[in-house]
Amino acid sequence: MSDKTTLQALRDKLAGKQPGGYWRSLEELAGSEELARYADDEFPHRESLVNGMDRRSFVKLMGASVALAGLAGCRRLPADHIVPYVRHPEEIVPGKALYYASSFVLGGYALGVLVESHEGRPTKIEGNPIHPASLGSTEVFSQASILNLYDPDRAQAIKQFGTTRSMAQMMSALRGALARQMDKKGAGLRILTETVSSPTLARLIDNFLVEYPEGRWIQYDPVNEDNLWVGMKAAYGRYVQPVYDFTKPKVILSVDCDFMVELPGSVRYSRDFSAQRQIRDDKHDMPRLYALKSAPNVTASLADHKLTVKPSEAEAIVWSVAAAMGMSVNAPSTEHQGWASAVASDLRAAGAEALVIAGPRCSPQTQTLVMQMNEALGAMGNTVRLVEPVLPKVEEQTASMMALAQEMRAGTVDCLIMLGGNPAYNAPADAEFAQSLETISKKDGAFTLRLGMHDDETAGISQWVAPDAHYLESWSDAVAFDGTVSLVQPLIEPLYSAVSPLDLFCAIEGKGRTAYDAVKDYWKAAMPRADFDKFWRKCVHDGMIAGTSAKVASVSASGGAQPPKLNQGMELILAADPTVYDGRYANNGWLQELSKPVTSLCWDNACLLGVRKAQELGIENQTMVNLKVGERSVKAAAFVVPGHPNEAVTLHLGYGRRRGGEVAVGYGFDAYAVRNSDHPWAAPVEVEKIGGEYLLAFTTNHNVIWHGQKGEDTQFGRDIIRTHDLHGEHDDSGHHGHHGELRSMYPEREWDGYKWAMVIDTNLCNGCNACVMACQAENNINIVGKDEVRRHREMQWIRIDRYYQGDVDNPETYHVPLPCMHCEQAPCEPVCPVAATVHSAEGLNQMVYNRCVGTRYCSNNCPYKVRRFNYFKYGYLKDKYDLELPVLKLMRNPNVTVRGRGVMEKCTYCVQRINAGRIEAKKANRRLKDHEVVTACQQACPTKAIEFGDMADPESAVSKLRAQEQHYSLLEDLGTKPRTTYLGRYRNNNTELEKA
Repeated sequence: MSDKTTLQALRDKLAGKQPGGYWRSLEELAGSEELARYADDEFPHRESLVNGMDRRSFVKLMGASVALAGLAGCRRLPADHIVPYVRHPEEIVPGKALYYASSFVLGGYALGVLVESHEGRPTKIEGNPIHPASLGSTEVFSQASILNLYDPDRAQAIKQFGTTRSMAQMMSALRGALARQMDKKGAGLRILTETVSSPTLARLIDNFLVEYPEGRWIQYDPVNEDNLWVGMKAAYGRYVQPVYDFTKPKVILSVDCDFMVELPGSVRYSRDFSAQRQIRDDKHDMPRLYALKSAPNVTASLADHKLTVKPSEAEAIVWSVAAAMGMSVNAPSTEHQGWASAVASDLRAAGAEALVIAGPRCSPQTQTLVMQMNEALGAMGNTVRLVEPVLPKVEEQTASMMALAQEMRAGTVDCLIMLGGNPAYNAPADAEFAQSLETISKKDGAFTLRLGMHDDETAGISQWVAPDAHYLESWSDAVAFDGTVSLVQPLIEPLYSAVSPLDLFCAIEGKGRTAYDAVKDYWKAAMPRADFDKFWRKCVHDGMIAGTSAKVASVSASGGAQPPKLNQGMELILAADPTVYDGRYANNGWLQELSKPVTSLCWDNACLLGVRKAQELGIENQTMVNLKVGERSVKAAAFVVPGHPNEAVTLHLGYGRRRGGEVAVGYGFDAYAVRNSDHPWAAPVEVEKIGGEYLLAFTTNHNVIWHGQKGEDTQFGRDIIRTHDLHGEHDDSGHHGHHGELRSMYPEREWDGYKWAMVIDTNLCNGCNACVMACQAENNINIVGKDEVRRHREMQWIRIDRYYQGDVDNPETYHVPLPCMHCEQAPCEPVCPVAATVHSAEGLNQMVYNRCVGTRYCSNNCPYKVRRFNYFKYGYLKDKYDLELPVLKLMRNPNVTVRGRGVMEKCTYCVQRINAGRIEAKKANRRLKDHEVVTACQQACPTKAIEFGDMADPESAVSKLRAQEQHYSLLEDLGTKPRTTYLGRYRNNNTELEKA
């Protein structure tokens, strides 16, 4: 959709006024005629006849459709072949899944998971309900990690300068290099890893370096906790780690912190925070959240009061809050003193039941100040506690990387072992790591080895490359955010010649131990007991070692801090991308096609900027700009975002890849090109419009829900959002009157047995996308690629619509997940000429795939726009991969039909799970119990915003939610009687702040 006139139209329309009502996009707010045309024509990019169909042709089609309905079984589908077991494994029952506990590690911290396996193939990731970091939930990266296992572009062989070698040859070369290092005590030996979470691996590396006393081990992740560690050391004299308890605070101030998605304990924090936000007839209170935000932030979308400012100003404001609390600090002057004073007053009133939390991008000075504020409030030991560092090795990683880079440039490093990571791509620009690594790799007598999942930028300039094992292929251990030891259990033999870091160091050790032996031996020594084997079996079964959380640190405040400098000009915000993270998931098609929570962009990053700054610079969506930071610069496409600070631009990390797979290369812009060690998260920037256009894929205006008739009511968001004030006021601006008992055109039907229904609590949903990714993994949903997304053809069965209200510079944000509504009076059913969409006896709106002839009438008649059509046989990126790749077939859920070209599909309420549960209940001659059937989206959701169950059972959770005061249906005046319904959004306003 063109945006060339959007900002001008918006400027003309607003003319200094505040927008009213709810709106999904700037195009809608500006009254875009093109958006209105799209809402009238659901398939604007369809491949079909130019002219409409005449009556004669329509009658012909109807007659042919009736005939074709009887031939539904004749659809030509791909041929499949079965291979029987020669010897049937005793534990495997065909069609019945097995579950194993393991751990997913990101950024050095473990998330406990359960892995679903079918006939020896891992197919789905779920949260481990007994693990303190997950409590049964997950997030997008762990859900999508199953695709990383079966990625067709994974590194598959050990190579030396591109020539395939054996493990024995690689170890021979490595031992030769280590022998040369022995003579000089390891002076030229360096081991570079990502943040190591495994106590066993850390012990093996430390033991290895005993023989090379001048060798060094360096850790580096581009998304690290350096600012936190420096700030904690300044505050307490040594490294300590904060752990938060979101079940206790009544008032929270979040300082540029997206604590529901970006912290090591975010899944647990989301659960605890949302549990306090639940509003029910018998619970009518919730904590008040204040948010100071700069970069796009999903936590801030739930804030009762938020302030959108550039990073340095956000930090200046929190210093003003501290001063207003009565603390002796040198607070910089800001124009938001009234906001700071009101927040300070609320924090003081809450006392020990308050919490101030700073995000990892905040400066060390602000990290120190925030801990001092919690001390002053009396919150320390209640809403936040300090524990001993849980990681095996804590270091300031950026400083360590810069020191290593200096040694490499000086020529003192001639044996470099790299375990994971991609430093040639993501090291600070001023480290010039790639150039130095290439020089060492070409040097006579030098040795460089890289373990990695892909043939990426670092692999391309290393001597030796070995494929790293996926966590579902290798044994290991790890620590969670609270220190709980978690076990990494493989479910499948390595698909290729993969070598895990533990495998490598066990081979170097030369004792014949496997990675499993090393992990078990470590914990046998650390936790000796007579019945260790029995204890160990339970730990492996549970996926964790109970009782291993970190000890509370005994420390006292040791010093103050000076406020960071307030920059006067524009700032560049650098942040981890919500879908590809630091770039490690750039070759994951599921994540690439996942719409980012705030911007709705997919397949690219972009230079994000505020509405008024875009107007000032004359920039429209997709206009190319140049970002100059010091002497370095990068070109990027602009994207205008409501609620973005006007004195800053944001560029997410992880794009602009040059190597790394078919999916990774060719998308987005390289933020690392302007990321320096002295300004890793925010830097002064010059923004220049350079012209030209780069086409972006974004889903902001896809699947528009049109409600009302032209000339009468053209409000797109009508009846979608319901908001309530916690203190009594009710906003019904989105609901046009009470319709009473609605009469239907269709005959009423009585439903026997189960009546499946879903309730989604918009007061809890933060738009994190965990449900979308879980649905994609569960239901074999294909990706379509950037070009097809631009044609509005994405296939996800559940989408999250985002609505705004208020000032374009600081609007309120609302998230509405939309799966199929499973309407009792479904408009899609009577228009299908071949009865391909029908109702089950339990009220499910079902698709009969082999009847569907692709008319798309059902989608056109769906007011919620939740149906998806296969324009092609998509597979996994049809333009880049063979659709019948065997490795991708291993990934599919065998209980869900793989759809072909020309077929409509949609959410099924995970009918395969309903059927499996019904079979088990029938075997026991009983009805299904509440929560015995859990949908994929419900299971993944960290905030538990989704509830599913049998509404025929008055005691079920879903029945009780449907009886709540704030319960409502979308577009209920249409009389569709949807089974998917919603709970309204609440705000806990501070009236004093509104006066300020």
